[in-house]
Amino acid sequence: MDSLAHVIRTVLASLVAAAAFTGCATFTDADAIARVDDAELSQDLLDDLTTIFGPDAQSPVGTGTSADAARNLITQWLQVSIVDGHLDEIGVDISDEARAEALATIDGDPSLDQVSEGARAYLLDAQAAIVTFNQLPDPQASFESALADADIHVDARYGFFDPQFGLLPLGLGLEPGF
Repeated sequence: MDSLAHVIRTVLASLVAAAAFTGCATFTDADAIARVDDAELSQDLLDDLTTIFGPDAQSPVGTGTSADAARNLITQWLQVSIVDGHLDEIGVDISDEARAEALATIDGDPSLDQVSEGARAYLLDAQAAIVTFNQLPDPQASFESALADADIHVDARYGFFDPQFGLLPLGLGLEPGF
């Protein structure tokens, strides 16, 4: 009787584990690396950002960049997307002055001369959003509030997002519950 109970517990544990991992796999868009609310980071944009910010081929992760470098780029994209979404939510438009400042920053960097139009547009929008966000009365509190309200998903191949630390690799023992 004990062995039958053991077999049943083993089978049930396997089914529970399978169900838990299936629940975590709901973010399966083939081209999306990450998502904040309705904004998605595509593999193409990640590849462009990797090209801009310098790939490190020591430890390849799909795009020819190190896993840590990829996670850093994804974390930055997540943060900018949270900022941009919060600005939209509170009805703050990005000013012409912020766009001009962002454009001057991008135009002043010769390493950005050869980037794709999509990456250039992303960098311009991201920089302008950051300039605008930093002009809010309390940007830190605004970011914390926006972060708490954001619906964030990351493809598990890249790790998981922790609000305190950013994007972390799986296997650290810090993963959120499934």
